[in-house]
Amino acid sequence: MNNKNGQVLVAFMLMLPLILLFLGLIIDIGLVFIEKRKIENNIKSVISYRFESDLSENDLYPALENLLNKNIDNIKNKQITLADNYIKITVNKEVAGVFPHFFKRDNYEINTTYIGYIQDGKLVISKE
Repeated sequence: MNNKNGQVLVAFMLMLPLILLFLGLIIDIGLVFIEKRKIENNIKSVISYRFESDLSENDLYPALENLLNKNIDNIKNKQITLADNYIKITVNKEVAGVFPHFFKRDNYEINTTYIGYIQDGKLVISKE
């Protein structure tokens, strides 16, 4: 009888690093996706606040900037453009990878831009 248990064990041990590498990549991409959704939801909330707020134009910009800073940690760059019944928010953030040494990548960069405006009496929020 041929005993093939040792061959299966060797094949599994050879494939184990590849399996762990894919698992690490899935975890990294999943965490980046979750962070991106969090950023997008916070930007949408800030856009909604812009149109619901009764603040003057001078007080509105600092309030919007404060909301972004409070809800999104470690923003690398942000830009808020205000006009009459229009707002554009761009946020850039770097997210640290969980397994940076495997992928030769310390950070993943997230760039998100949304615009909001009033059309036919309704608030429209869209991704640019």
